[in-house]
Amino acid sequence: ADLASLAQLNDHVIQQMRAGILVVDDQAVIQVMNEAAWALLGMPVAMRHHALEEASPPLATQYRTWRRDADAERTDFRAVASGPDLRASFAPIGDKGSHGNPGTLIVLEDTARLTAEAQQLKLASLGRLTAGIAHEIRNPLGAISHAAQLLEEAPDLPPTDRRMIEIIQQNSRRVNDTVENILKLSRQDNPHPKPLVLGPWLNQLSDELRQGHRLAEQQLRIEIDPRDTTVFADPGQLRQVIDVLCDNAVRHFERPAEQLVIRLVGGVTPESAGPFIDLRDNGPGIPRKAQANLFEPFFTTRNDGTGLGLYIARQLCETNHIRLEYLSQPTGGSCFRLSFPNPRHTTKL
Repeated sequence: ADLASLAQLNDHVIQQMRAGILVVDDQAVIQVMNEAAWALLGMPVAMRHHALEEASPPLATQYRTWRRDADAERTDFRAVASGPDLRASFAPIGDKGSHGNPGTLIVLEDTARLTAEAQQLKLASLGRLTAGIAHEIRNPLGAISHAAQLLEEAPDLPPTDRRMIEIIQQNSRRVNDTVENILKLSRQDNPHPKPLVLGPWLNQLSDELRQGHRLAEQQLRIEIDPRDTTVFADPGQLRQVIDVLCDNAVRHFERPAEQLVIRLVGGVTPESAGPFIDLRDNGPGIPRKAQANLFEPFFTTRNDGTGLGLYIARQLCETNHIRLEYLSQPTGGSCFRLSFPNPRHTTKL
């Protein structure tokens, strides 16, 4: 009776864990799979008593690599094309003895959740730092900017001096933008997600985006199919992400501004049945060598950029369990994709 009770307790604890837990025998056949692992692997049909290869070929590949060399470096992987990035760790169970290789415990973790936890610690430290930055930089910066404005009002200034004043004001605004962006990072509130029907919600947002970025009606197009596609996110933070991506498209457009076309394309991916939003433009695209550093803080391809816009957008997405990535377009232009969790996965978890 005690052993039966202990087994029930163990099963209950394993099922309630946020990390994905699998146990496979020496033939790589699944003996235990908790609900979190089932969801992270894309809800496969193959579960207990099926081969690991049937449930997740990428995970089976990592398992075989670990069996050959336990110290080999393992990279993050995706169980399904539009699923979360996963990190797997392996540990043998029991003694090898005379019964062949022991079983193996596999722990799966969503790297977005790990990153979000690390981000909370980082933001706590950043919050203390930015209070000092705001005081030590913004006060003298305001004095410099005000002095430049007064100097600009002086009569009979030669063109060279007016150019110097313009440079002072331009760089003062740039420093102020950097401070504002850092303050936004430290002030990030916890998300308050709610269901958002993409068609109506983006139509309401489009007027604000056109006005804020000086776009004509035909320059910002909304294409959602099906129209009732629903995502689960904080509306204020999602609005900020889309605004950053629109601003990025406007700033990096090299042809006459009226030729820019931004398309917000949304729907459901066939691979994972998860909702997505693509922001596509007809701009120059991002060079391949710059794509690896695209979301790093202070990385920019423009001399007048702060390099914090896309970094902030990525952080906001991670707190909402949204994956933000850049996709190269074969026809040119840029595409930033926001991939939302499958609503069925969210309900299960």
